[in-house]
Amino acid sequence: MLWAMRKNVEYLSGKLAVCHKRYGLRAIERDIKMEAFRRKWKGYHIFANFDEIIDRFRAGKALSCFFRINDLNKVHVAFRHKEGDKETIRYTSFSYSTKILPTCETGVHFCKFQCDENKDPIEEEEVKDSLGALMLGNMMGARIRFQAQYTLIYEDWEVLLCYEGCDPKGFALPDRSLFKSLSELLQNS
Repeated sequence: MLWAMRKNVEYLSGKLAVCHKRYGLRAIERDIKMEAFRRKWKGYHIFANFDEIIDRFRAGKALSCFFRINDLNKVHVAFRHKEGDKETIRYTSFSYSTKILPTCETGVHFCKFQCDENKDPIEEEEVKDSLGALMLGNMMGARIRFQAQYTLIYEDWEVLLCYEGCDPKGFALPDRSLFKSLSELLQNS
């Protein structure tokens, strides 16, 4: 490091600026006890309120959620709930069945989700064995009205599968219909 500082003054000034910022942040952290304000990432987003979740769900927008390993047919979305001065984290549940309105678009499986509209408080012990996921809506553009069809992408990179007689969670498989149409195009050309 000393050799590099002798050759280039810009290197020295950059390093000194970073050291100065770190020193200042440490001083501020000691003064205001940053641990009380810091919110740690849990693997899913905590929405501002219940209405925001419902609005996003009806519009087909993405929702950050989590699921319990022992209950794969239900996902939970967390939100903040205020009663007076007390703020708690609660969740609403979305149940789904891979047999209701299953659709496959370019290899991505979608099925119908329903909001249970419960607002239970979350206990820390309940979510310790949970995994995060992302709910993505089936947006067909202007052709079809949104029908609450979603897919799930889990944090371990597995996806929602709607095959008959298999687990609803697994690795994405190539869609045969895509390759069939490709082979027809190649034969016709």
